[in-house]
Amino acid sequence: MTALDSISLQRPFYFVVVLWGERFRDYFLEYCLPSLLAPGNIPALDRRRGSKFLIATRPDDWAAMTATPIFRRLAEYVEPVYIEIPPCPPEKSGCQHMGVGHSLATEIAYRDKAYAVMVTPDLMLSDGTMARVQELAQAGKQAVLVAALRFGEEPFLGNLEAAGAIPRDSRRDSGSPLSISGRAMVAAAVDGLHSETLRYEWGAPYFSNLPAACWWRVPDEMGMVVHSLSWAPLLLDYGAVDEHDTTALETWTMDADYVYKNLKDWHRIHVVQDSDEMFVASWAPLADKAFELIPSKLLQHRTWGSLTRSAILHAAYRSPVFDPLKRAIFFLPVRWHARPLNENWRAVERRAQRTILIVVGLPRRGAAKSAWSPASLAPKISRQAGPTTLVPDAATLAAPYRLGPGGAFSAGLLLRAWAMRMAIFGLRVANLGFRIGMMLTSIAMHGAMLGFRGLLWVVGPIYRVISVSFDIWRSRRVIFHKLGQIARGDREAKDYVTLRLRVVVARLLGRQLHPKLYRPEPTDLERAAT
Repeated sequence: MTALDSISLQRPFYFVVVLWGERFRDYFLEYCLPSLLAPGNIPALDRRRGSKFLIATRPDDWAAMTATPIFRRLAEYVEPVYIEIPPCPPEKSGCQHMGVGHSLATEIAYRDKAYAVMVTPDLMLSDGTMARVQELAQAGKQAVLVAALRFGEEPFLGNLEAAGAIPRDSRRDSGSPLSISGRAMVAAAVDGLHSETLRYEWGAPYFSNLPAACWWRVPDEMGMVVHSLSWAPLLLDYGAVDEHDTTALETWTMDADYVYKNLKDWHRIHVVQDSDEMFVASWAPLADKAFELIPSKLLQHRTWGSLTRSAILHAAYRSPVFDPLKRAIFFLPVRWHARPLNENWRAVERRAQRTILIVVGLPRRGAAKSAWSPASLAPKISRQAGPTTLVPDAATLAAPYRLGPGGAFSAGLLLRAWAMRMAIFGLRVANLGFRIGMMLTSIAMHGAMLGFRGLLWVVGPIYRVISVSFDIWRSRRVIFHKLGQIARGDREAKDYVTLRLRVVVARLLGRQLHPKLYRPEPTDLERAAT
């Protein structure tokens, strides 16, 4: 054993969870904590490390948790540490407020140079996960990333209960652990997806406008191949963090760009690609942020639907929502399977990988700087594969895409990628042209309106002068008659002429005289009556 291995073995694991409220407290005590107490998880860790469980919560939640048998059982293996957090402000979402607890807990882990295991209250781990995490930490891995997709609480937990994986008695009250294998969890998960995750299925007529992943079901198998842009850090080695950057936690949680900002050696990051190695499931009620799965006629079309999905994925991959680390490992396939892998998986995995390479883009020569770039994809996958994983070697994996191992990409794939890129470019140009056309139309309409108003501003006064002049000429006899009456001292004639002058001035200025001030000339009948 080297000196580095000895130091690595001595450093503790700090489990981190942030929670508040009865609902998430029950999730933690009934599911998350019992799964962590499975034989292959916390009990499998080396107790000489002095591991701790950092719980960022409210005082009432801490008091309720410490009084339960399951919590007392946790204290037999690790030291629970209370970190008080303020109440969640009404203007903040739960995810944003979690960053407060994560900032406090990660600062402690960074100070002690510990291994941090990040969990959420609504999460379960397969039995054996922590034993494998400990092996990876001893091997020098600085982080372990797991694909983070959402499952539906009702179907996922219901499937586990129906299969007998979750007993009906309360783990919180009995203190019993929850030992579930990765395959049993996958069997419940693949048929218990949340509507958010269902929208990420490639080929679905309700494909998401901003997909955080793409996945394909494997025919006649209980499993799926996932290419993900959403990853959760399960393990973080704070001994490898030079300067702790918590800016990502100010607005979001750990699954933002926190890992990207704090770990620079990507070659020491382990990406979990097989559910047999470990499986982590997080859930939410089906009604929580539910999406309506309404089929789109455009996406149902064979040609236009494929082109539209490709354009959506192409834009999502290059959006600033996902950091360069997530984009780099997007090319790695993740296999969630409830049965042994067989030849059915090979075909689906090749099709998924070919789709990703065509839509997202092929790597340029010399552009690969990470261990997960498409240029080094084949050897990386072969190197990470375990003995139970059906993964072809580098030469076999490269055959459909390259002329030879390490050679140029095949002409067929290059042609299809070029055609897809041109089609996406055409869609973007058409969209840009449509927006420019709408903008020009709007400018033209506003110009026409301004021109019409300008025309009225110039022509209006001329029209008013001509109209008033015509009326004066037509009424010239009446005007001379009234002037004669005024000369003879007729007071009514004077009032009448004064009013008519006000009307004339108002017409020339384009204004309207108040109705109460306007008294028209009396008719002959009215004069006779008076």
